[in-house]
Amino acid sequence: MIFFVTSLSILIKILFVYNLAVSKSFKRSIIYSFIYSILFWSFLFSLLPLSKFETSSNFLDFVFILIIVLCFSVLHTVYAITFLSNNIFKKYLSHVKYNIFVKSFIFAFLLCVSELFISSLMSVFTNGSYTPDYAFVNVGYALSYSPFIYIAKYLHVYGLTFLLGIIIYLITNSKSKINYILDLNPLLLSTLKIKTKLNLKFKILHILFFLFCSSFYFSQDKNILEKLPDNILVKNEDARYVTSKNRDKLAKRYDLIVDGNTEYFDGNLYNVSHIYDNKNGIEYKNYKRFLMPFGEYMPSYFEFVKYFNADIYNSIKNRHTYTSVENKNNVFSFDGKVYATLLCSDAWSPISTYKIKKQNPDILILQRREVLFHNSPIYQVNVNMWKNIMVRYMSVPVIDVNN
Repeated sequence: MIFFVTSLSILIKILFVYNLAVSKSFKRSIIYSFIYSILFWSFLFSLLPLSKFETSSNFLDFVFILIIVLCFSVLHTVYAITFLSNNIFKKYLSHVKYNIFVKSFIFAFLLCVSELFISSLMSVFTNGSYTPDYAFVNVGYALSYSPFIYIAKYLHVYGLTFLLGIIIYLITNSKSKINYILDLNPLLLSTLKIKTKLNLKFKILHILFFLFCSSFYFSQDKNILEKLPDNILVKNEDARYVTSKNRDKLAKRYDLIVDGNTEYFDGNLYNVSHIYDNKNGIEYKNYKRFLMPFGEYMPSYFEFVKYFNADIYNSIKNRHTYTSVENKNNVFSFDGKVYATLLCSDAWSPISTYKIKKQNPDILILQRREVLFHNSPIYQVNVNMWKNIMVRYMSVPVIDVNN
């Protein structure tokens, strides 16, 4: 199932970029962006723990989540800016000779700008800042299973988006002989009675074939630590494993404990990575910055839900209303090594991971907890793609905790 969803995910992402590159209608580009976004925001249908709503209507639950998906998808129509801006540049470069590479770079650049703009809108829309932190549906993830993943070591996910834009634009606009080699052969075309003018529509399938067919066998988790030293214990996000009762007992057994915890003070609830350095008698705390909308808090734009469905509103408001905190430092030292910690969705942020990479950690601890997503295949595919990018980008071993 994961393999099927992964293949479908990659194909949809590439088809989307392809249609932006060859579309001749701004209206059609908006439609493509909207449909693409709906497909990839559909994981929200598995985000909310609807099974815990004992009295709410299933129909109202469906309508509420559909509204969320539609609202987020509207933001992603900004991708159509890529088409509009690209056509403007085409107009000015129409008389420039041999400008196919220039045009491909411009298209790829505009694609990245659109994604950064969308990320900024998403941050604002979910009560955040203008910092472009959100990267869930970034098209660059399509290259995370290919050898091109090494580009992410230097440019993170936006670099992969840039590369994908260049590849697709060049192949869909090239008039060299290689296009005829890449086309579905003439025998197939004549059998299906497909006109030659439609050949370009098959280019995307060939890109998929040449770039990704063997990519599924590409090792993606080489740097992930499978086993920790016996003196180190790492638990997942919100594990709350260390308590006042077992604290002393655990301290005798482990020199370092990294626990997921929650804290409540000043009327606010916080998601915390609590580090116990028992060897040196030091404690550290890192607070989660990038919270999951509807999973960990209710964005103010959706306060109307309390009039629409009180059960959903109260469930999210009462059980998952966390407060975001900007950490000054996500690293700590232990036994001569620098460790960095990220709490689940914090790692989705190119900004947060960039700040940590600048501090040159030796090991990255990723504490995840995906109970809200009910192990949805669509969500797991995005996690796997993103995790592969993280491993390459950080270039250090990653302790991936999800239990």
